[in-house]
Amino acid sequence: MRRLITILAAALLTVSMFAAPSIGAEHEETPPHGHMLVQRPEFGVVIVDDAPWFGVTGIRKCVDLAAGRHLPLRAHHDTIHTGTAGMMLSEKAGHAVVPTFEYANCAELEAALPIAFFPLE
Repeated sequence: MRRLITILAAALLTVSMFAAPSIGAEHEETPPHGHMLVQRPEFGVVIVDDAPWFGVTGIRKCVDLAAGRHLPLRAHHDTIHTGTAGMMLSEKAGHAVVPTFEYANCAELEAALPIAFFPLE
């Protein structure tokens, strides 16, 4: 059960990172961006301004893919975002591929932990 919750939360993390830049930009081309492989994110409740939020409380390891450079468009969409590679990383291993829109690299992501997603109230 805990593994299922972790996988669902990793999928939520991935979807939430993609949803913000894509809202209202249905036909616009996404600018080139880097990616981070976040291995085994840990999820839990964090307190932000005396209110409980659900979010990432830690990660096992973070790897900057392609040294922070953007991936070619074909590799980008055919594998890590919409293809089977991204799905397998999430479903089978509990990892997430995160674009570098909000955080430029793994160091920034790790410095921002815990990262809250939504309030529980």
